[in-house]
Amino acid sequence: MTARTAARLAWSLCAACVAGISGLLVLKVLNGPADLRSAPLVAAPLAFSVVGALVAARQQRNPVGWQLLAVGVFMTANLLGESYARYALITAPGSLAGGRYGTWLGWTYAPIVAILAIFLPLYFPTGRLLSPRWRPVLWSGIGFLAFAVAGNALWPGPQPPLPGLAPVPNPVVYLPQATPCSSCSAAWLGCARWPGSLGPSPRWWCDFDVHGGSNASS
Repeated sequence: MTARTAARLAWSLCAACVAGISGLLVLKVLNGPADLRSAPLVAAPLAFSVVGALVAARQQRNPVGWQLLAVGVFMTANLLGESYARYALITAPGSLAGGRYGTWLGWTYAPIVAILAIFLPLYFPTGRLLSPRWRPVLWSGIGFLAFAVAGNALWPGPQPPLPGLAPVPNPVVYLPQATPCSSCSAAWLGCARWPGSLGPSPRWWCDFDVHGGSNASS
């Protein structure tokens, strides 16, 4: 990738974040006080995206800038998805399509955690690992990220997306009649669960039917 292409990509992603944050603020105003209380949080993705774009545009070979930019992108998606879902499903039901897909974006907290807790400390500030001995940590972080994203994005549900809304199945993938923790797929998806909530995220439900009803939950 040439320096010019890298700069264009970095600033394009930054512009997308700014546009998403603008839409996020509009949705928060429309959602009212319940959503406006978290309005100060929009400063975080804005800061990460701008700083990340500045670093990535000037030092395209330094992964730190791209990591910061990625955090801004995922934070924007997470917050925007939550506010979009709140408006489409609670504030004005049926006014916007795809409200459940907004709740599905809750999985984006996983890469945010992985970047801030694992990858960024490994590469900051030079863009190189501190020493080859840290490579196992790097690969462990990559493994965690893969499992966490898959486990959250593909977990069938039902999941409680927002306070005041009944649990719904995952709108992207739904596996009917999963048995209580007996299948390899259920165990694989479940092991990627990580505590925390920058946004709505799936809960552990061990038994459910095709209509989203739960027979056993924890």
